[in-house]
Parts: sequence; structure tokens; C-alpha cells
Amino acid sequence: MEHTLWIVALVVTGPLVGIELGVAAVLNPLAAKLPDSGFRVVRGGGSRWLGAAMPFWYAGVLALLLALVLTSGGGARIAATAVMGVAVVLTVTVLVPINTRVGRWAADADVDRTLTRRWDTFHWVRVALLAAVLLLVAVSA
Repeated sequence: MEHTLWIVALVVTGPLVGIELGVAAVLNPLAAKLPDSGFRVVRGGGSRWLGAAMPFWYAGVLALLLALVLTSGGGARIAATAVMGVAVVLTVTVLVPINTRVGRWAADADVDRTLTRRWDTFHWVRVALLAAVLLLVAVSA
């Protein structure tokens, strides 16, 4: 059972890191080159769509890691769970409030590129945390 949980943890965590890296390295830099009308559509729509889907993914990864720590313990496993917890706290306390504001942009005049640059900076921190989680999961599996 434990072996299966580690496989599921890798399969679920790997794509999470990939998607978040894709958003940080590809989608948002491309969107930044658009005029405000296009920028609003891409960033606002992405904020709403991903903002609705990602909480379940993050919660699922954290739950899997907690289950694995409770069933098998281990330093790297505990570290992966702790780092994922930090990523979730960063997400809820910093990124979600910014994301909510971006998702509410109704007109081009609402666009605030300073706000999205702040989100992007914190998102890169989250990507690094998630990459560390994936590495720790892979090492401890």
C-alpha cells in the first residue's frame, strides 16, 4: 500500500510542478507582452480557472504526503510534507488574495501590472518550493 501511495504522490506532484512552472516561465511572460485588453483576458481568465482548480490539487498532494508520513515517517518524507505546507500557506496568505483581485478585472482600466508582477515573484518562490517537494518525494520514495 505504501508503495502505491508513493507512486500516486509522484504522479500527482510531478504534473503540479510542471503546470506551475509552465505558468511562471511561459504563460505569464507571454501574457505580459500583450496590450492591456489581451493581458486582462489571459491573466484574469487564468486566475479564475486555475484559482478554482488548483486548491483541490494542492490539498490532494498535501493529504497524500501527510498520509505517507503517518504510515512510514522518515526525514525526507517529513521535509516534503513541511515544504508543501509552506507552499500552501504562501498560496493562501499571499497568492490567493492577489489572484482574486486579478480575477475580478472587468475592464482594461482595472489592469494592474504591478500587482501581477508581485504575484509572479511570489509564484516563482512557490515553484521553487514545489520543485523541492517533488525532489524530496522522489528521493524518499
